[in-house]
Amino acid sequence: MVFTLYTRENLNGTKLKTVHDLPESFTKSKRNIFCTHGWMNSGASPVCQMIKKKLLEHTDSNIFIVDWGPVAKIVTYPIPAAGVRVMALFYSDFVNDLIEKIGVRIGNIHLIGHSLGAHLSGFTGRLINRGKLSRITGLDPALPSFTIVPDDHLNIYDAEFVDIIHTCGGFLGIKNAIGHVDFYPNGGGPPQPGCSKDWQMMDSCSHGKSYEFFAESISNKSLYKAIQSNGPNAECNSAPMGYHVPPSTRGIYFLLTN
Repeated sequence: MVFTLYTRENLNGTKLKTVHDLPESFTKSKRNIFCTHGWMNSGASPVCQMIKKKLLEHTDSNIFIVDWGPVAKIVTYPIPAAGVRVMALFYSDFVNDLIEKIGVRIGNIHLIGHSLGAHLSGFTGRLINRGKLSRITGLDPALPSFTIVPDDHLNIYDAEFVDIIHTCGGFLGIKNAIGHVDFYPNGGGPPQPGCSKDWQMMDSCSHGKSYEFFAESISNKSLYKAIQSNGPNAECNSAPMGYHVPPSTRGIYFLLTN
C-alpha cells in the first residue's frame, strides 16, 4: 500500500511508505482527506484523481491518495474483497501514526472510499486507537461479498459521521441505507443519467457516478440539493449531497440530477 500526499504547495505529490516520509509541505493542523479506490483500479484511476483535483482547487487540505492497486487489480473478485480487511491493517497503521507520532487531530481526518474502497475505509476506521475518525464517505459501497454477515461492511460505527452516495444499488453497490445519511440520486440504482442501457456498461458507469457526483459537489455546495424521504417533517428537510453535507444530517435523501 502506497500513500501519496498532495498539497497546494506540492501539486505533483510525494509518495510515502510511512509518516516519517512526510515532506515539509505537510501542515498537521490542516484537514487531512484520504481517498481510496475499488476493484480493478489504482491510485492513478479517475476515482481519486478527480476528487483530489477538486479538493486542491477549492480547499487548503492535505490530500492523501491510498493506492492498494496490486491487490485491487486481482481479477478474481473474492480475493480483493477479502483482502480489504488485510489492507485495513496497513491503512490504519499509517493513520494511527499520523495521530500518535505526528500529532494530527483525529477530528481532522476524513476518509473517502469508492466501491471496495468504501469498506476498506470502514474497516480502517474500526482500527483507530484513540477514538473515532470525524468522517467516512462511502461512494457506492460494493455489494458482492458484503451482505452475508450483518454489519460486515462500512457502517455508522466506523466514524463519528458516515455519509453514503448510492448510484448502482442492488447491482454493484449496496442498496440498503448503511450510513448516518444515505443519498439516492435518481433512485440510487442503474442506469444513472448519461449511462448506457447495456447491462454491463450501465452498471459500471452508474457505479462510477457516485465519485463523479462527489467530486462535482466540492466546488458548489448547492449543486445537489436532496430532500429527506423519512422521519417527521421529512418533506421539509433538505441537505446538500456530497462534500458539504453537514455532519448532523441524518436519514434517507433523494434527488434528481441531469
